[in-house]
Amino acid sequence: PVQKSEISYAENWQKDHWKGIESAYRSSPFFEYYETRIHPFFESREPLLIQYNLPIIKLLFEFLEIETNIILSDGYKNSDAYARDFRQDFDASEKSIPEWFEAIEYPQVFRKFERNLSILDLICNEGPGARGILMEGWKK
Repeated sequence: PVQKSEISYAENWQKDHWKGIESAYRSSPFFEYYETRIHPFFESREPLLIQYNLPIIKLLFEFLEIETNIILSDGYKNSDAYARDFRQDFDASEKSIPEWFEAIEYPQVFRKFERNLSILDLICNEGPGARGILMEGWKK
């Protein structure tokens, strides 16, 4: 189960990932503003993936001013257990965007707009405006 997935620290992947993030976003407009809040995740040594990821998700929600309760389940729940089930809407292997969402362009460092990057890209480039861009892309 996901709740019991352990993290390996046999290799220094955190250092490598942080260097990549710094390289990609150091010159972005808001990186320095968020850096001190993000960097500790690349030094922490949580034993379980859920213990590592949950605080990151909560921090991203804070940056985006999203107020929600995160409820962890003990197992897989059918889609009829939710008012809206987004699990099948995104396909990471194909980098597809669901029809109900439109990627709104925003300035990115070093390149023309590239879709399907991470939420960190949006936050580092747009700062407090990131939430507005997400909301603009949500087709209701």
